Amino acid sequence: SGKYKEAAIQFSNAIKLDKGFAPAHYELAKAYIQMNTLAPAYGELLKAVDLDPKNLEAHITLGNMLLAGQATDRAEIQAKAALAVNPNYADAYALLAAVDEKKGDKDEALKNIQHAISIDPNRAGFHSALAMLEAANPTGEGDAEQELRKAASLDTKSAMPHVLLAALLEKKGDFAGAEQEYRTAISASPTNLQAREALAAL
Repeated sequence: SGKYKEAAIQFSNAIKLDKGFAPAHYELAKAYIQMNTLAPAYGELLKAVDLDPKNLEAHITLGNMLLAGQATDRAEIQAKAALAVNPNYADAYALLAAVDEKKGDKDEALKNIQHAISIDPNRAGFHSALAMLEAANPTGEGDAEQELRKAASLDTKSAMPHVLLAALLEKKGDFAGAEQEYRTAISASPTNLQAREALAAL
């Protein structure tokens, strides 16, 4: 119900009763992330994957946090740890794609995100990630547009695919199309400031 502080207290109470209870460490980490308290969240994620190496979501959450902190090699380790448990875990391939992109290996990044989509074709975030990789190549803008439209259709409540698509259309000179996508983004998420600022700039 969005009461993250209260949730954190209860998860902490559970850990006091059983320090080795891995689910409580992971849930506490998620509560900390929601409160933007990242240092304690990182510590709890480390404990969660140490206590339960089969917690795939914890590996990916930790990996994404490491990637955001520029620790690409350590993020890659978490992705591969998840794949060691489940070789068909789509989120692990998506994380590897992000690691590859950060390292500048666009070909490997494309390969991994496409593999993630082949496993789970209905994840909007995967299609958006593929679109951003394709948009980096001038010859891939058409494919990028198609992927963003797919992402928008899969997650109608998210503004981000529409914002990204609008930026791509704006770059191409399709200002009417860009305006429509920015307005759709605002309708999907009225509190999204990025979409409003971009529309104002347009």
